[in-house]
Amino acid sequence: MKLNKLTHKELVNLYLTSQGDLTVPPHKRDNPNRDLTKSCFVELLRRSSLLMDGKQLGLTGVKR
Repeated sequence: MKLNKLTHKELVNLYLTSQGDLTVPPHKRDNPNRDLTKSCFVELLRRSSLLMDGKQLGLTGVKR
């Protein structure tokens, strides 16, 4: 699966659904999709760092 082809919303949805039952504490959760969860998380981090490097995030127009 090419995670970089997914939109942000699809990627977040895949990340949340691959974690399993979120009502169970993480240390008791049985996650058969651990690799997929990790890959989604890494892709989300990569995208957030691209936004910060491209200076698309910022406080332009905000007075101090």
